[in-house]
Amino acid sequence: MSNSYMGIISGNQDVFKLIREIPLREIFKRYSPNPLTLRAGKLWVVCPFHEDKNPSLSFKGDRFHCFGCGTSGDGVDFVAKLYGLTALEAARLIASDFGLAVERDKPLSREQRAEIRERQERRELERAWKQGVDSLFRMACDMRDNLLQMIKPETVDDETMELLINLEHLIDAIITEDDGKIFILLDGGGTYGTY
Repeated sequence: MSNSYMGIISGNQDVFKLIREIPLREIFKRYSPNPLTLRAGKLWVVCPFHEDKNPSLSFKGDRFHCFGCGTSGDGVDFVAKLYGLTALEAARLIASDFGLAVERDKPLSREQRAEIRERQERRELERAWKQGVDSLFRMACDMRDNLLQMIKPETVDDETMELLINLEHLIDAIITEDDGKIFILLDGGGTYGTY
């Protein structure tokens, strides 16, 4: 962490003004679950607020904008949305994490920091889970498509037919509902797990 951010802000100064002194890319480096990439002279990142495969969130000055979901704002907005915090809680977290003390402001309690970290871990687990389910779905579809290209309908044996049926069951078992929940067939008998 750079020492240029160390300091104390007097009670008269605004914690939000303090945060604006920290470059947005530094805030993203610290909190974004995805790495920053440089493309065409601009910094880009895979947006954590929607199912983003390619970086669609970019930076301009002290603001960011996602061209995929339309989310935009500054560093405080990013951290607040990422962790489900109020703007003031997000500003205090950033100030605390960058070694800046704000007088007359209570620092985040140990419990608040633990809750924020727990939200971050839960979000990362959910993202990893969704990526794993997506990967499994794509792999099953690719296997099915490759198998269908390799076989001739008149020469399909029982073993190949069973493999095709199992692949179709696997593909059908992975369903994404409109509300974003993922359902996976657990036992072949119609029992689904919700994630």
